Amino acid sequence: MKLRFAVFVSVLMLFSSGSVLAQGLFRGFGFPRTVTATGQAEVLGPILATLVQGPDTAGTLVIDLSPLQMTNASAADISVTATALTVGSTTIDADNHLVKIPVIAGGAASGSIRIEGIRVAVAGTGINSFNAKLSWQDSLNVFIDGATVPVIAAVQSGLIAQAVGDRFTVFNGKIYGSGPAIRVTEGYASAFSNSSQSGQTNPTQVRIRVTDFPDNLQMVFPAVVTANESAATLNTVGGAVVTLPLSNGKNEVTYAFSKAANSDETTESFDIRFTVNVLGPVPDIQPTIEVSLAPIGDVYSSAGIPRYAEDEITVQEGSSRIISKVLYWTGISGSVQNQVYVTNPSSRTANLTIDAFNAAGQAISGAGVTNPVKLSLSANQSMTGTVSSLFGTTAAISTIRIQSTNADLLAAAAVSGNGVSESVPFISRAISSAFFPVVNEAAQLQLMNPNSATATGMLTLRTEDGQIVTTAPVNIGPLASTTIAVQTVFNSPRSGYISGVFSNPVIAFESFGETQTNLVAIQPPASADVLFIPFVVSLSGLQTDVNLINLSDQTVTLKAQLFTGTSSQPASTSLITMPPGEQLAASIQRIFNQLPPTGYVRLDVPPIFKGFFGYYPSIAGLARIRSLQGGSTVIPLSAYTLADAFVLGLGVPGTEFQGLALVNPTASDVTVSLQALNTSGTVAAAASITLAAGQVVSRLTSELFGAALPAQPVIRVTSSAPIAITAISGSATLDQFRALPVLR
Repeated sequence: MKLRFAVFVSVLMLFSSGSVLAQGLFRGFGFPRTVTATGQAEVLGPILATLVQGPDTAGTLVIDLSPLQMTNASAADISVTATALTVGSTTIDADNHLVKIPVIAGGAASGSIRIEGIRVAVAGTGINSFNAKLSWQDSLNVFIDGATVPVIAAVQSGLIAQAVGDRFTVFNGKIYGSGPAIRVTEGYASAFSNSSQSGQTNPTQVRIRVTDFPDNLQMVFPAVVTANESAATLNTVGGAVVTLPLSNGKNEVTYAFSKAANSDETTESFDIRFTVNVLGPVPDIQPTIEVSLAPIGDVYSSAGIPRYAEDEITVQEGSSRIISKVLYWTGISGSVQNQVYVTNPSSRTANLTIDAFNAAGQAISGAGVTNPVKLSLSANQSMTGTVSSLFGTTAAISTIRIQSTNADLLAAAAVSGNGVSESVPFISRAISSAFFPVVNEAAQLQLMNPNSATATGMLTLRTEDGQIVTTAPVNIGPLASTTIAVQTVFNSPRSGYISGVFSNPVIAFESFGETQTNLVAIQPPASADVLFIPFVVSLSGLQTDVNLINLSDQTVTLKAQLFTGTSSQPASTSLITMPPGEQLAASIQRIFNQLPPTGYVRLDVPPIFKGFFGYYPSIAGLARIRSLQGGSTVIPLSAYTLADAFVLGLGVPGTEFQGLALVNPTASDVTVSLQALNTSGTVAAAASITLAAGQVVSRLTSELFGAALPAQPVIRVTSSAPIAITAISGSATLDQFRALPVLR
């Protein structure tokens, strides 16, 4: 047995040694290079296959680049240099990411094959480096070392662009800032190229694109820009000075790179200086300037070589990028239906970023959750959606923040279900001091800290005559929110109000109600000569209550006038004297000793003088309409009448009523135009009405427009003079109704 085994081993060794003698033994080497992260046709570093022991045998050298996609236009782009070896025509198997090079047996004992010019798409792959795999197909040749070789050493940005120096600004029809320049720099030495090697068909290009381009503005770019470090240049495609806007309506200029002798070893930068001219009245629109590598195309594009995935670098943020308005809604409960209404009433697009935060100030996340939500609203466009449709969930959402590039954006929230039917505006102004007018009826305070630092504060319960009862501290982390149950924190007060002072401005809402929960957005108190309670009613079991607080340190006597709309003269007048800090919580009947069917109240506020200076004391408060059937809604005091306003939050079921009350507080007739706008911004219905001096008109929307409105419209109200507007919708049985935000 031992003898037979020894013979077997000897024969095996004989045949094995014969095999080795018939093989070509190769080593692989890679010379990796840096490539551009957005490149769609980046050249890999050279690959060298060296025969270290021959003879070589016939076979096919295979270079496997998977999973990278090859983007050579043809195999002719690839350079194969054989030394002491003979090779055939190179082929590409793009579907399998392979390069194949046939080798013809020649019996050489040594030699090499050098491969250069393989191009691959790097954009979107997320790689930081890459190794190619080498093998032999249908051959006894083998790689004894270097079967995997590095071909990409690093993936870097091919372009660095710095913010515009001496930034220019458009304001009040003029240009401020002179000599603006854009500095563009290679991300690494040789990132820019204009060679003809490896199938390159065009030089690297740098594209400058300007958006938010205002009328009557002109930008002039030079034909040639020379590098700061060498004689390399950027030349406009076409070779001439470029003036924007172009005749074809585009606002972009493209430069082509032309290298210098030392460009491959030098990281070059270029200062593109341009001039800005004003040709006429210029609107206050700030241009946005972006820079990118070009030509732009995908893996299969015919844009040329090299080409790049689009990747804009913003060097000057303009009107479409600058956040000019931030809106908040806090105190959101997932147990009810929450809807968000947003409208863009301007002639410019509004780009929005909508975030959802939990009570701890953390961004909501998880499977199926989209947060933040990014969208654009064109001129006059609106958007309506539930919180769950926006973010994919309602769980744990406490606060919604809307960041807009358009300062005209308006937003409101509607809440329904579980005894709630109410609507409130999103708040754009955080406040350092707040006043909450209701402390009973299960009142809750919703506070949110929009700042990056913790907000501390003190809540003070006061009696109706302004005396301090007790205090409670509050501490809110960055972007966090909290709900204060007044009954729990302040031991179930029956009357009075709460004041709050905070170290950092906060967003504040309040909710309360016996049968139907009312929501109130706590806004800065009014300091004006005239205030309006824009709608009061006392028919069909309805009652209107008033809640006023004198926030000044002076006694104030308000002149309250009740108008019923039948005459320009008040139906009743009452003087309301309020000492400092006093609250008045009473029904309209108590104030005027009569019950008007419908009407409005005008409050004249006397000026206060200190020394040579006069001012109007701040008055906070609200009105509330209640029904015997349990319906209830809050109407904010109107400190500023409007000549152009928008009503948000319509779109309730057809079984519910929708109505408007329009008040003309002036001494002459006013013409009012109404438009019901679809979400696309088109006019679905229109109406007009003339209001006599002092008149109030209360009508259903179906009466005003003569037809049912489309789903979820925005109503725009314009008038020849400022008026007060109230919008209410609700059930025909009056067990639920809500006042809709009237915004501008």
